[in-house]
Amino acid sequence: LRTTLSRENGVQSQSAELTGLLNAQGTTLSPLRPSGTAAIEGRRIDVVTRGEFVDKGVAVVVTAVTGNQVIVTRTKET
Repeated sequence: LRTTLSRENGVQSQSAELTGLLNAQGTTLSPLRPSGTAAIEGRRIDVVTRGEFVDKGVAVVVTAVTGNQVIVTRTKET
């Protein structure tokens, strides 16, 4: 019970792959209510909004990556 999980011990709570998605743009593959799927940089990614509903086929941008959660919002163009 005294063992701590740290980066020094090789423990990562957030994938470096997901961190690279910050500010990336994509298109929703399913409605986001608030979670769903989007195509970002040619990959299918599970995403979530901050509570807003987004229809399928809408352009989104990654605004934050927290842990394994990719947070998106609509782009200004839509």
